[in-house]
Amino acid sequence: MWCSISTSRAGGGLSPRPKGPRKLTPQVMDRVEQWRAADPRLKGRALARLIEAEFGFPVHPRSVERALRRRREPRDPEAATGR
Repeated sequence: MWCSISTSRAGGGLSPRPKGPRKLTPQVMDRVEQWRAADPRLKGRALARLIEAEFGFPVHPRSVERALRRRREPRDPEAATGR
């Protein structure tokens, strides 16, 4: 039933959603990097608490860890393989 409803709408199917965390903006992640530079032992749970205290919204610790990993990954696929 939902399939026929969703395909009958203009554009058909499900609408695309933006990828990536919406709360972890570059501004927030810059601050996270500052905290990590000051104390490299900080992990996802502690960083999530700091984000909530400073910015006023909750984030899941795993989301913070994934966002940090994405920031460290090279954007050029050839750079990642060393070719």
